[in-house]
Amino acid sequence: WLNFLNFLRGLLVDFAVFVSGVLHVVQSLGPFLLALLITLVAFMQMFFTVFQQTSYCNGFDTEKTFVDTCDPENSEPYRFCSRWRAMLSVYTMLLGEVDESDFQTSRAATLFFIVFVF
Repeated sequence: WLNFLNFLRGLLVDFAVFVSGVLHVVQSLGPFLLALLITLVAFMQMFFTVFQQTSYCNGFDTEKTFVDTCDPENSEPYRFCSRWRAMLSVYTMLLGEVDESDFQTSRAATLFFIVFVF
C-alpha cells in the first residue's frame, strides 16, 4: 500500500498534497495522544488507589475471570476496584458518561473527579 501511495503521489500533484497533509496531521496528533494516555493512566491510578481505601470495594472478588469482572450486570458497583475496570471507567468518563454516586464515598475521589472534569 505504501508503494502504491508513493506511486500515486508521483503522478498526481493534488493527491500528493492531500497525502502530505494527512501525514502531517497524524504526526502532530502523536504527542497529544501520548499526553492523553499519560493523563488517563494517572487518573486511573488515583481513582483505583482512593477506592481501595474505602468500603466501595468490599466484596469485590479479584479471583474472577476477565469475562466475569467485565459483566456490567454483576460488577457495576466495582468500577474502580481493578486497574482494568478503572481504566475503562476513566475512559468512559472522558467520553461523558459519569455516575456521580460513585464519588460520594470519599472526599478525595470527589476532588479527583472535579480535577478530571476540568
